Amino acid sequence: MRLADAELPYSFTIPHTPGAPVVSSVATSVAGFGIGTVEIIVQNVEVDATPSPVAADTTVRLLAQGASIDPSELIIGAGKAEASIEVRARSVGRVQLTADNGALRSQPWAIDFGFPYAFLITTLLGGAAGGYLSSIRIKTKGPRRRMKQAQSIVEGTIVGVLVVVAVLVFPSVSTIPGWARASVIGWLLTSALAGFVGSDLIDRLATRVFGKSENARTSTTPA
Repeated sequence: MRLADAELPYSFTIPHTPGAPVVSSVATSVAGFGIGTVEIIVQNVEVDATPSPVAADTTVRLLAQGASIDPSELIIGAGKAEASIEVRARSVGRVQLTADNGALRSQPWAIDFGFPYAFLITTLLGGAAGGYLSSIRIKTKGPRRRMKQAQSIVEGTIVGVLVVVAVLVFPSVSTIPGWARASVIGWLLTSALAGFVGSDLIDRLATRVFGKSENARTSTTPA
């Protein structure tokens, strides 16, 4: 008789001993100040590190030491052993991240949130380029034209940076695709478009509030 066909005279179940959750991330270095996001993965495991599906939806808190993160919790769905979520840090520095399921806490996982140099340089250049392109339509000649061009570049730079920051911090209020929010090319194109449109909007608003400007884009050189 084969061992596989044998029947045991007593019931036997393999004991399951829950272990501390395991936390990890796709990247360990990302831009801080709410600019960059990183995918955090939390696994529910047994003491031998075997994945252990949860019986019901389980909320896991993400505890960060070194900087505050958002969001700060995730849910492992019933029947699953892991879940992931995109988080961002509100400042810069090394963050020691742990996952707490209410009963056990994971070992810390380190993530470095650095100053967003690439974001700042890209959005400044994009906004300035958009403001400059907007100023090409200016018909005024001489020193006034140069002054108006400089004004448009400054306006475009400011608007470009502010719009991209708003898109990143409040993604639900924009229809910009995900790749544009997470790549240098996306930041550049978005800030350039915002700078181009924003500079003209600021000029129109100023004209409406303060009256017709001598430097308006549609003005012509006196005869």
